[in-house]
Amino acid sequence: MYNGVGMDEVKKYALIQQAKLVRTDLYYIDRNGTEEWLWNYTKSNPFTENQELKKELMNAARRQREPVICQDENQVLFSCIYSDEMEAFLLIGPMALKKMDVVELHRYYSTYSMKPDQEQELVIFTVSRALSVIGLMNVTFTGQIISDEELIVKNHLTNRLEEGIEREFVEFGFRTEAEEQQHHSYREEKRLLDCVRQGRVDEALQMSMDLDIETGRLSGNDMHHWQYLVVVAITLCTRAAIEGGIPPAEAYRASDYYIQKSETCKEVSALVAWRNSAVKDLAERVWRLNNAKHTSNYVENAKNYIAAHYREKIYLEEIAEKLSISPTYLSKLFVKETEERLQDYIVRFRVERAANLLMYSEETISYIAEYVNFPSQSYMGKVFKRYKGMTPQKYRDKYKPREFETR
Repeated sequence: MYNGVGMDEVKKYALIQQAKLVRTDLYYIDRNGTEEWLWNYTKSNPFTENQELKKELMNAARRQREPVICQDENQVLFSCIYSDEMEAFLLIGPMALKKMDVVELHRYYSTYSMKPDQEQELVIFTVSRALSVIGLMNVTFTGQIISDEELIVKNHLTNRLEEGIEREFVEFGFRTEAEEQQHHSYREEKRLLDCVRQGRVDEALQMSMDLDIETGRLSGNDMHHWQYLVVVAITLCTRAAIEGGIPPAEAYRASDYYIQKSETCKEVSALVAWRNSAVKDLAERVWRLNNAKHTSNYVENAKNYIAAHYREKIYLEEIAEKLSISPTYLSKLFVKETEERLQDYIVRFRVERAANLLMYSEETISYIAEYVNFPSQSYMGKVFKRYKGMTPQKYRDKYKPREFETR
């Protein structure tokens, strides 16, 4: 949450990722007048080269609750969002509504007294995409949801954008009939799932963020849209992780955890953060599996059984019976391939589950001990300290994350 000094890191991270995805510049000015680039795509930007434009946008943003949108004579959009809570400004742009030829591009740079040797083609935005970007960043920055229609009306853009919106509507009809957008989304989606399936962590995380912009709207309500998007992404990546070798019980447990955490979010930035954590976690699990010491199917199946039944009493004989081998053979094989007794593995597995609950839940330590099937809280404390080097309470105090706490 905002602490009276500046933007929290989760919100800043979400804004930067959004700017990277759409390739537009993002400029931040805090309550003390300190200015910084959150993301700078263009070599030269009017926000730093032309003080008049920046002041005009900031003054207008102070006077209205909604984001300010300015369209210049070059058909380039700039926006400014003001946060009452932080007393800070977020400037977005440039967002060109058409491709410029050499002469038009030079005129644009001359308009804002920018250096000719830094001229570069601007990223082209459709009207609807520009409005969606501004609306999304407004939700992230201020927590306030605003529709495209409200943005147009509040900024008196009806006449100026009407032609562009009508043209986009016709173009959208052609794209829908040809299923062009759906085919593109399928290819990109498949690339994401391949990254998770193969344990390519960084690529999977980047692909999931790229798809945020390319996907169609799932709801007219922005928060609902992102909630649906997060659930779909986590569900698909869970299946990909299973195909990558992660035991279903483990993958579904991770999926349930992240989906339940996303349901508590009240801001889009938190939703995006939890979705990114889920994709990264699932891909990392596959990567660790692929890079772990190879073990036999018997040992892997024994581990899978433990993952699915760790909350119950687990007996060596029962696992061996499931695998159709003798308990003695399974015991020796497990020690040989893992250098750890099967019973020790079970205890360590329960300790790891308890550690996750200590960090990411509000349950009492006694409940967690019972949940992971330790005979008592005191016994869990004893073995937990042996594996983690500290008591459960000290572990919770030290590692419980603060950045994802809900209010």
